Amino acid sequence: MEYIMSIQWHITTDCQNRCKHCYVFDPATYDRERTCRLSLEDKLKVIDQIDSFGKKWGFRFPVVALMGGDPLLTPDWYPFAKALRERGKVLSFGGNPETLTPENIARLKELEVKSYQLSLDGLEAAHDAQRRPGSFRNTLEGIEKLAQAGIRVGVMGTLTPLNIQEFWQVADLVYYETKASSFTFDFVAQVGNARGMAVSFTPEQVLELSQRYLDMKQQRKAQRPEFNYGEKPGLFRLLRVARGEYAHYDQGETYPAAGCLIGNNCLCLLSDGTMLSCRRFPQILGRLPQDSLEDILLANPTLKRYRRPQFWKQCGQCMAWGYCRGCPAVSYGSCGDPFGPLPYCYAHLLGLDTHVEHAPIPMDTTREQEAELIKRNLLQTYLDQIISGTIEPEFAKTLLGFCSDQAKEQAFAANPAQWFQTHYPQWDQHKRHLFTARFNALRQGNDFEAFGG
Repeated sequence: MEYIMSIQWHITTDCQNRCKHCYVFDPATYDRERTCRLSLEDKLKVIDQIDSFGKKWGFRFPVVALMGGDPLLTPDWYPFAKALRERGKVLSFGGNPETLTPENIARLKELEVKSYQLSLDGLEAAHDAQRRPGSFRNTLEGIEKLAQAGIRVGVMGTLTPLNIQEFWQVADLVYYETKASSFTFDFVAQVGNARGMAVSFTPEQVLELSQRYLDMKQQRKAQRPEFNYGEKPGLFRLLRVARGEYAHYDQGETYPAAGCLIGNNCLCLLSDGTMLSCRRFPQILGRLPQDSLEDILLANPTLKRYRRPQFWKQCGQCMAWGYCRGCPAVSYGSCGDPFGPLPYCYAHLLGLDTHVEHAPIPMDTTREQEAELIKRNLLQTYLDQIISGTIEPEFAKTLLGFCSDQAKEQAFAANPAQWFQTHYPQWDQHKRHLFTARFNALRQGNDFEAFGG
């Protein structure tokens, strides 16, 4: 069995904007990334290096998100994306609307790009004040252009003290007045341009927003089932644990099943080959292609700490550690320590902050043992996200192998029990039943949005 991980590659710092909340312009990474951008040849060396690592250790990297800056400002974006497609990669992009020319949209369609992320950070005046004049209207036009080309559009917002008052209006705008396929948001991290920004979100304020958001998502699901409200902040899982939708893993189990991706299922690369723990804060792990990916993923002590509850100063003692773990980027921005407390965590308001003695995981593991730890975490993540319906639809298809191999889907449909025994023997009968019921409902509707929740 191959275990699925994804790649988020910020292939350029070039951008039409200089947003007030942007993490790209952090002095720890920006100058080198701007001046030492990898050539096309070196980028292909990196992707081959990643695939070689996967083949050796039982991982697969089928999904690549090309980000920036604005990736379409990179002179070699198209030949690089084409080379990725030739290697069987599923592509998504995230950028700005100004480069969505007819020629570029035609190329994106040719590449069978699965989704394109654009940003809205408020209504027109607030959005343009954070980005550039005209950006708001350009973004709405960009959503329309992509949708007309048959490319799914995801809208992302960053919540700051400058725009939080308009959050619900933006959510309504995207849902009712655009052809976007999804909307999600995250809270600003005080790095890059946001260093020193006065951020005063309270636990009570964030809990109220989270509750209202999930209620809105549920209410609107029946009206427009193809639309997905994403749940990017890990704190949403606190609410789902409190509601009984996730189990409390407080009987010695320490594996993550949702929440922060660091250390488990996503590689984050910059345009110069630097590998970060997360793009939202500048914690450098190494550089590709010169460094060994095996050394970084399986032996780097920083990444190993993220997989172990004993290093999380607040989250590691929480009942919901396996599902949330806050946001290391926000913690880093607020106190300089990604393992530090999240300023607006509301676990205590839900009674989830009871001291839990999660079994510590030793640090002196071999590479083989660390690979098995990652695989255990990934397996639990797949299961819980599919059953709970919180996984992205296109990733669900890719994860199951149905995106590129219809025979796999047919094999599952013909004999689910045998399919589970082959691919996921660890899953118990109850969870297999839940998965089968969800997938059968999905197949009957011929609509993978059922995985979107």
